[in-house]
Amino acid sequence: MAPTQEELLYKALSHLPRPRYPFSNRVSQHIDNLALEYYQWIDADCDFRSRSARSAYKRHRLSDIAARAFPSLTLEELRPVARFTSSLAILDDFLDKADLGELEQVCHRTTTLLRGLDENRPDYAGFFRQVYLVRQDALACGMPLHLYEHFVDAIAGLLMGYGAEKQHNAVDTAPSLNAYIKLRRQTSGGLCYAKYLCMQKNYRLLPDNVLQHSTILRMHELASLLIGYHNDFISLPKELARGGDVVNLVMVVQREFELGTLPQAWGRALAIHNDTLREFTRLQENLPDFGPWHQTATEYARDLGVMVQGVYAWHTNKTGRYVPGAHQEYEKREWSTQPGLTEGESYSFEKPLNPAYEKLPPSHLSIVDFTSCMSCMSFASMQSPGGSEVSQRDDADVADTFDFDVTRIFGNNNIIEPEVRDFERRMLYPCLFCSCLVLALIILLPVGSKAWSLSDTASLSESAQTFPEEFGRTYHAYHAGSYPFPNDVAEQDRLKLQSACFKHLLGNKLYFAPLSRAKPPLRIMDVATGLGDWAIEMGDMFPESIIVGTDLSPIQPDEVPPNVHFYVEDACTVGCWGSFRTQIAQQAIASLEPGGWFESQEIDGNICCDDETLDSNGALAQYFGDLVTASEQMNRPAILAAILKESYEAAGFVDVHQIPLKMPIGGWAKDSRLKSIGLAWQANLFEGLGGFAYQLFNRVFDRSSEETEVCAG
Repeated sequence: MAPTQEELLYKALSHLPRPRYPFSNRVSQHIDNLALEYYQWIDADCDFRSRSARSAYKRHRLSDIAARAFPSLTLEELRPVARFTSSLAILDDFLDKADLGELEQVCHRTTTLLRGLDENRPDYAGFFRQVYLVRQDALACGMPLHLYEHFVDAIAGLLMGYGAEKQHNAVDTAPSLNAYIKLRRQTSGGLCYAKYLCMQKNYRLLPDNVLQHSTILRMHELASLLIGYHNDFISLPKELARGGDVVNLVMVVQREFELGTLPQAWGRALAIHNDTLREFTRLQENLPDFGPWHQTATEYARDLGVMVQGVYAWHTNKTGRYVPGAHQEYEKREWSTQPGLTEGESYSFEKPLNPAYEKLPPSHLSIVDFTSCMSCMSFASMQSPGGSEVSQRDDADVADTFDFDVTRIFGNNNIIEPEVRDFERRMLYPCLFCSCLVLALIILLPVGSKAWSLSDTASLSESAQTFPEEFGRTYHAYHAGSYPFPNDVAEQDRLKLQSACFKHLLGNKLYFAPLSRAKPPLRIMDVATGLGDWAIEMGDMFPESIIVGTDLSPIQPDEVPPNVHFYVEDACTVGCWGSFRTQIAQQAIASLEPGGWFESQEIDGNICCDDETLDSNGALAQYFGDLVTASEQMNRPAILAAILKESYEAAGFVDVHQIPLKMPIGGWAKDSRLKSIGLAWQANLFEGLGGFAYQLFNRVFDRSSEETEVCAG
């Protein structure tokens, strides 16, 4: 049998160069389970298609696109975007036989269901029922409403772009390159994916000043273009063979630049793709400073690249969709049998002014009012008795320590000025009890002192790495039960955010002790190192010093500076000790060489209010009050910052300096930097409420995890 035109085109174009990406190629562990659900969706809501067509869609495994683009999502979080992907891909095929009026009806019905303006579940088979379930699944897995709205806006733009493409196809004339680029941004589906990426990891916590920043929005556009471009390369043989599809980068370039051959147009189109890729990677590597959100924003930008790579991997993974004869043509009779569409109606694509979100149950985050809250932290540095060159502070390279001007940030009375608002302004300053306390033990030895041996250690045992699970969270295994907070991935993500908040509040200062880079300390110890980020940064800053970080949980990275070492050890840090004075301060001074410095950065676990307007019977006060009570009864006191100075002086330290600071919670501060910090700290608080309390409330009050969640909610 002679090959078809489509087969000849696939063969002729197969040797041409393809796009290549520098991004990680990952696959969700849920890919097969998601595919099983996808098969059920096809059987349930594609019964208007023939059996052969349904079989073809199953071979295509459209759900795999989502599983490759979002490899870190849970199955529940994957479900909405997989439904969107599969239903919109089938819709795209379906609309080939629809005229503009019918397309308008489909777009209106789709956006009505997605926005919840019609809350009735469609009782007929078809992609509208899948569209309805996209909304239900997205809200069920906890997608914040404002982020869901951005996702739906992108879908609405995609559907409008379909209509514009149809007009070009109808006259069989490719658009100009500029018009094409505008269309492809809308219709590739990449913008929808970029908006949904916020559901991965902890990106949903990113505030609007990050997700809506011009750089991030430009990266969304570029990611969408890259997805659209590589789809055009892959689908070109099919579109050339079928005819009627002219909105393709290669065809557009051939017409725009009057190129004589298809390979010439292909090469020019690939150059456009590569220019777009270079701009995308340049923005990835040069993000603006997002303050405490910078690390999370950097990971988000990196995962935008993973998303692009994932979609491309599906396109090139022999899915059966891009091979000769794979396209599923719709007969007009199949279109006409679709229920729910009426003739003669006029529809508008304008976004409704009131999308009726008020009908939805309120988010659990609204239970506690954080319109103008703060937490308090205390930083103390002190010196052990005895002389040292550093203590004289005559070294020209000594860091500008102990000159931290609180008035530059908070004003003369250490008060944060609130932004003026129309509603009643309540000055709440609750102190947050948090799990990642930076407790830095800094040991300075004069040159020539006996070296510090690290040989008295043992290999990490398997038991220390087998974390016990309780309340759906994992906890440290070494000296299990000493520390009441979790150590799982969710907690680690929270710790990253919390550490960034500390650092941003302090103007990126890592310490206040007068350390000299010209005469660096021989040894620095970070007690309760957590993720090890402070120790790693100190290792980079003092490459000649030995940096040791200890923690109950081995959750630190493997790739660290050569002078940084991590060990599993019980340091009796906050939440793990009965007496800070005897178990921390006295042991610290006994361990230090004369002239050495010890610095701790701690947070009080109490709540207070400058103008005494905090409701003592409210949910916020009750939660933190219970947390303090439970900590005390477990002999793990949460009140710490207030006793730092007297504890160190009683232990024998001299030259003790204490700097009390306030951490805003929420975006109420007038100062833009404090507003950003406050939003990040509020997100940190919300992420930690359950983890802070599960063990403490269970051990002391005999509360179940469900009861604790109600209290923390």
